[in-house]
This record gives sequence, structure tokens and C-alpha cells, in this order.
Amino acid sequence: MIVEDVFLTQDLSKLHPDNLHMFGLLVTANKPVDHIPDPIKSGKWWILDNGAFTSKGFTEWYWLEWMEATKDFSDTCICVVIPDVVGNCEATIERFKTHSKVASKQFEHIAFVTQDGLTCDMTPWDDFDVLFIGGTDQHKMGREAGYLIQEGLRRGKHIHVGRVNTEYRLMQFWQCHTWDGTALTIKPEKYESIIVNGLRAVIDKKQQPALFSF
Repeated sequence: MIVEDVFLTQDLSKLHPDNLHMFGLLVTANKPVDHIPDPIKSGKWWILDNGAFTSKGFTEWYWLEWMEATKDFSDTCICVVIPDVVGNCEATIERFKTHSKVASKQFEHIAFVTQDGLTCDMTPWDDFDVLFIGGTDQHKMGREAGYLIQEGLRRGKHIHVGRVNTEYRLMQFWQCHTWDGTALTIKPEKYESIIVNGLRAVIDKKQQPALFSF
């Protein structure tokens, strides 16, 4: 399943109704479940993130609780993000081996998060549907992520990119399918127009005929 050109944010309530078709919900499993978010109930695309990049870090119990609470809405879940270790690809692979089996029992689509040092040969391509571009900026903006994105696209994987908060960065990752960023949640009055303009530019770029296409 590949969802095209949707930006994931943690709060949709302050966005203009005319723009909502461009957005989905990013749920971060770093706190107990007190309710199922309304956008999930209404059928919006959504991702269940693991909280590893937050100040609290990954808490297995919260992640498991959120999966159990939302499993009835798995049809619109782009992916469950398997726990990763920020900046450490080897530790991320080890976590993936254990936790991916748990998530796959309840959700069809799971994401493997790229981290610094990861190569195409190290990546467990057969065991996930979504390649989530994470890691430090050095990894994300460098050749490591670039090679992984191209290989993921070649293999027909859904490509999601985290920490995308500007039109410029959206265009840097225009070949990818979905993105998320926290700036829109923190200051929607400033960043909504920036993200919307970036999404429109990405869509226009994808609709342009490829150079030397025959």
C-alpha cells in the first residue's frame, strides 16, 4: 500500500478545512491511551510512531497499548513504526528483529527506520512495507539516505520522511510518498501555508514528464 503526497501532523484541528485532504495524523506512542483521536475515527490516513525521537524516548508499554487500542483502524494506518535507536543502525536492526514480530500480528504495514551507518545490504527489505527515513541530519541529508530511498523506490516500498518542516526540504524529498514534521503542530498559523505550498510543488514536480522518457 502506497499513500501518495500526504503530510502527517500531530494536530489537524487548527488547519483550514480546504487543506485537510493533504494531511493525515501522526500519533506518537509516548503516553497512555485516553481516547482514540477523532481523525482516526473519521477515516484519515495515520501513522503510529514509537516515540524514540521524543524527549521521553521509546516506552514499550505505551507502544503496545496504542497498537491494541487502534487495531480496529488498521485499514487506514499507513504503518506502525517499529522502535529504533536514534543514530545507531545496528541497535535499530536488533530492535526491529524483536518488535516487528509483535506489530505484524495486529497491523499489516510496518515501518523500518533508517539510522546513521545503514547501507542497502544491511536493510531487512523483505520484512517491512514502509521505509521511514530517520537518523541525524547528516544521515538524512546525505548519501546514505539517498541510496536507501532510491533502492526503496526500486523495490516498490512506501517511503516516509521524518522531520520535514519547510518547503525546501519537501522538495529535497519530492520522490517520497509521505512526510511529517513538528513545526506545523507547534505553529500552524505560520507553517500551514509553507507545507501546503511545498506539497503542491511536489505534486507538480511528480506530474512533469521525466527527462529522456521514451
